[in-house]
Amino acid sequence: MKKSDNNPTNSISKIKPLVEKQKLFFNSNKSKDIKFRKLQLATLLTSLKENESLIYDAIYKDFRKSKFDTYETEMAIIYHEIKLAIKNIPKWSKRKKVRTGIANFPGSSYIIPEPLGVTLVIGAWNYPYQLSILPAVSAIAAGNTVIIKPSELSENSSKIMAEILNAAFAEE
Repeated sequence: MKKSDNNPTNSISKIKPLVEKQKLFFNSNKSKDIKFRKLQLATLLTSLKENESLIYDAIYKDFRKSKFDTYETEMAIIYHEIKLAIKNIPKWSKRKKVRTGIANFPGSSYIIPEPLGVTLVIGAWNYPYQLSILPAVSAIAAGNTVIIKPSELSENSSKIMAEILNAAFAEE
């Protein structure tokens, strides 16, 4: 009897090494560097723009959506969010002075934004790029590493997304 590729045990055995690599990379502290985060987001933006025609074709095959529709409901939103994140990462990463309670007088209190580690984004079928890439943009901007699991229901879009992202980013 042939083992199915859809066997959950097979999937777990493939996922665990990927998660471990992501944890090791996160623990190297490279993703805490603001310049690194900006570079990763710029790479994502460039990769998506360079492969826009593949994305349009995949979404058309999955949903029969026009290029205009796809641009307006997926790509324009993603591009805007990436540019916004690149612009604001320095501001979002700064420590912020907050009021200190009387019990801690004469101390000082700050909120220091810190990345938390490896994030998993589970994509939805109906807006495969927007609902996968936008959470990833936020996670990268925050300094986390990201694993994206595209929906199996939008097969063509998921395949192209995986190809684009795997070509753009090392599997560290």
